Amino acid sequence: LYNIGVLYFKAGRTPEALEVLEKSVRIYPLDLKARYQLGVVYQDLGRLEDAIKEYEGAGTSTADIEEVRKAREKGEVLKQYVAAKKGAERIEILLESGDIEGALKEVTALLSEREEDEEAHLMLGRIYMKKGDMEKAVNSLKMAIKLKSDYWDAYIMLGQVNETSKKYGNAADLYRAAASGAAG
Repeated sequence: LYNIGVLYFKAGRTPEALEVLEKSVRIYPLDLKARYQLGVVYQDLGRLEDAIKEYEGAGTSTADIEEVRKAREKGEVLKQYVAAKKGAERIEILLESGDIEGALKEVTALLSEREEDEEAHLMLGRIYMKKGDMEKAVNSLKMAIKLKSDYWDAYIMLGQVNETSKKYGNAADLYRAAASGAAG
Protein backbone atom coordinates (compact mmCIF):
# COMPACT_ATOMS: atom_id res chain seq x y z
CA LEU A 1 0.00 0.00 0.00
CA TYR A 2 2.86 2.36 0.82
CA ASN A 3 4.25 2.18 -2.72
CA ILE A 4 0.81 2.75 -4.23
CA GLY A 5 0.33 5.80 -1.98
CA VAL A 6 3.68 7.23 -3.07
CA LEU A 7 2.82 6.67 -6.73
CA TYR A 8 -0.56 8.36 -6.30
CA PHE A 9 1.07 11.33 -4.57
CA LYS A 10 3.77 11.70 -7.22
CA ALA A 11 1.07 11.55 -9.90
CA GLY A 12 -0.77 14.44 -8.22
CA ARG A 13 -3.60 12.20 -7.09
CA THR A 14 -3.49 13.39 -3.49
CA PRO A 15 -6.96 12.20 -2.37
CA GLU A 16 -6.14 8.65 -3.48
CA ALA A 17 -2.70 8.85 -1.87
CA LEU A 18 -4.29 10.00 1.37
CA GLU A 19 -6.80 7.15 1.38
CA VAL A 20 -4.21 4.46 0.65
CA LEU A 21 -1.60 5.77 3.11
CA GLU A 22 -4.13 6.18 5.92
CA LYS A 23 -5.21 2.59 5.34
CA SER A 24 -1.58 1.46 5.29
CA VAL A 25 -0.85 3.16 8.61
CA ARG A 26 -4.04 1.72 10.16
CA ILE A 27 -3.01 -1.79 9.12
CA TYR A 28 0.64 -1.43 10.09
CA PRO A 29 1.24 1.59 12.36
CA LEU A 30 4.95 0.77 12.69
CA ASP A 31 5.60 1.31 8.97
CA LEU A 32 7.87 4.33 9.31
CA LYS A 33 7.99 5.07 5.60
CA ALA A 34 4.19 5.05 5.31
CA ARG A 35 3.86 7.33 8.37
CA TYR A 36 6.42 9.73 6.94
CA GLN A 37 4.71 9.78 3.53
CA LEU A 38 1.32 10.26 5.17
CA GLY A 39 2.82 13.26 6.97
CA VAL A 40 3.99 14.63 3.62
CA VAL A 41 0.49 14.24 2.19
CA TYR A 42 -1.13 15.87 5.22
CA GLN A 43 1.33 18.76 4.96
CA ASP A 44 0.55 19.15 1.26
CA LEU A 45 -3.15 19.33 2.14
CA GLY A 46 -2.52 21.98 4.83
CA ARG A 47 -3.45 19.57 7.63
CA LEU A 48 -0.43 20.60 9.67
CA GLU A 49 -1.44 19.13 13.03
CA ASP A 50 -2.02 15.74 11.38
CA ALA A 51 1.32 16.04 9.56
CA ILE A 52 3.12 16.78 12.82
CA LYS A 53 1.50 13.73 14.44
CA GLU A 54 2.70 11.44 11.65
CA TYR A 55 6.18 12.98 11.55
CA GLU A 56 6.46 12.51 15.30
CA GLY A 57 5.24 8.93 14.98
CA ALA A 58 7.94 8.13 12.44
CA GLY A 59 10.57 10.34 14.10
CA THR A 60 10.49 8.56 17.46
CA SER A 61 11.99 5.45 15.90
CA THR A 62 15.63 4.64 16.44
CA ALA A 63 15.89 3.19 12.92
CA ASP A 64 18.67 4.78 10.90
CA ILE A 65 16.75 5.49 7.70
CA GLU A 66 16.27 8.65 5.70
CA GLU A 67 12.52 8.87 6.39
CA VAL A 68 13.09 8.93 10.16
CA ARG A 69 15.64 11.74 9.85
CA LYS A 70 13.38 13.70 7.49
CA ALA A 71 10.37 13.12 9.76
CA ARG A 72 12.24 14.58 12.74
CA GLU A 73 13.37 17.61 10.73
CA LYS A 74 10.00 18.29 9.12
CA GLY A 75 8.15 17.74 12.40
CA GLU A 76 10.31 20.30 14.21
CA VAL A 77 10.01 22.88 11.43
CA LEU A 78 6.24 22.44 11.25
CA LYS A 79 5.85 22.72 15.04
CA GLN A 80 7.80 25.99 14.98
CA TYR A 81 5.72 27.25 12.05
CA VAL A 82 2.41 26.36 13.72
CA ALA A 83 3.52 27.93 17.01
CA ALA A 84 4.60 31.12 15.24
CA LYS A 85 1.39 31.30 13.23
CA LYS A 86 -0.77 30.74 16.31
CA GLY A 87 1.27 33.30 18.25
CA ALA A 88 0.95 35.90 15.49
CA GLU A 89 -2.78 35.28 15.20
CA ARG A 90 -3.28 35.62 18.97
CA ILE A 91 -1.32 38.87 19.00
CA GLU A 92 -3.35 40.24 16.09
CA ILE A 93 -6.62 39.35 17.85
CA LEU A 94 -5.45 41.01 21.06
CA LEU A 95 -4.41 44.16 19.18
CA GLU A 96 -7.71 44.37 17.33
CA SER A 97 -9.65 43.96 20.58
CA GLY A 98 -7.65 46.78 22.18
CA ASP A 99 -5.78 44.58 24.68
CA ILE A 100 -2.42 46.25 24.13
CA GLU A 101 -0.86 44.88 27.32
CA GLY A 102 -1.97 41.34 26.47
CA ALA A 103 -0.51 41.71 22.98
CA LEU A 104 2.73 43.05 24.47
CA LYS A 105 2.96 40.05 26.79
CA GLU A 106 2.36 37.63 23.87
CA VAL A 107 4.89 39.23 21.53
CA THR A 108 7.48 39.38 24.32
CA ALA A 109 6.98 35.66 24.95
CA LEU A 110 7.27 34.99 21.21
CA LEU A 111 10.52 36.95 21.01
CA SER A 112 11.95 35.12 24.04
CA GLU A 113 11.60 31.90 22.00
CA ARG A 114 12.69 33.31 18.64
CA GLU A 115 14.47 36.62 19.00
CA GLU A 116 15.24 36.85 15.28
CA ASP A 117 11.59 36.84 14.17
CA GLU A 118 11.16 39.96 12.03
CA GLU A 119 7.36 39.72 12.12
CA ALA A 120 7.37 39.70 15.92
CA HIS A 121 9.60 42.80 15.93
CA LEU A 122 7.17 44.49 13.52
CA MET A 123 4.28 43.66 15.87
CA LEU A 124 6.26 44.93 18.82
CA GLY A 125 6.87 48.20 16.96
CA ARG A 126 3.15 48.43 16.26
CA ILE A 127 2.35 47.85 19.93
CA TYR A 128 4.79 50.51 21.08
CA MET A 129 3.37 52.88 18.49
CA LYS A 130 -0.14 52.31 19.91
CA LYS A 131 1.23 52.92 23.41
CA GLY A 132 2.81 56.18 22.24
CA ASP A 133 6.36 55.02 22.96
CA MET A 134 7.89 56.10 19.67
CA GLU A 135 11.50 55.48 20.69
CA LYS A 136 10.82 51.80 21.43
CA ALA A 137 8.69 51.56 18.28
CA VAL A 138 11.61 52.87 16.21
CA ASN A 139 14.03 50.40 17.81
CA SER A 140 11.71 47.43 17.20
CA LEU A 141 11.04 48.41 13.59
CA LYS A 142 14.74 48.97 12.90
CA MET A 143 15.40 45.48 14.29
CA ALA A 144 12.76 44.03 11.93
CA ILE A 145 14.50 45.75 9.01
CA LYS A 146 17.91 44.60 10.21
CA LEU A 147 16.64 41.01 10.23
CA LYS A 148 14.99 41.33 6.81
CA SER A 149 16.32 44.23 4.78
CA ASP A 150 13.45 44.10 2.29
CA TYR A 151 10.68 44.09 4.91
CA TRP A 152 8.66 46.86 3.28
CA ASP A 153 5.88 46.77 5.88
CA ALA A 154 8.47 47.68 8.51
CA TYR A 155 9.73 50.58 6.39
CA ILE A 156 6.19 51.90 6.01
CA MET A 157 5.43 51.57 9.71
CA LEU A 158 8.74 53.23 10.58
CA GLY A 159 7.71 56.04 8.22
CA GLN A 160 4.43 56.34 10.12
CA VAL A 161 6.28 56.54 13.43
CA ASN A 162 8.49 59.29 12.02
CA GLU A 163 5.45 61.10 10.66
CA THR A 164 3.75 60.90 14.08
CA SER A 165 6.94 62.30 15.62
CA LYS A 166 6.85 65.14 13.06
CA LYS A 167 10.03 63.92 11.37
CA TYR A 168 8.56 64.36 7.92
CA GLY A 169 11.84 64.19 5.98
CA ASN A 170 12.73 60.82 7.55
CA ALA A 171 9.19 59.58 6.91
CA ALA A 172 9.37 60.59 3.24
CA ASP A 173 12.73 58.84 2.83
CA LEU A 174 11.33 55.64 4.33
CA TYR A 175 8.20 55.74 2.17
CA ARG A 176 10.35 56.29 -0.94
CA ALA A 177 12.63 53.40 0.05
CA ALA A 178 9.62 51.12 0.51
CA ALA A 179 8.02 52.22 -2.75
CA SER A 180 11.20 51.82 -4.81
CA GLY A 181 12.19 48.56 -3.13
CA ALA A 182 8.76 46.97 -3.39
CA ALA A 183 8.49 47.99 -7.03
CA GLY A 184 11.98 46.77 -7.90
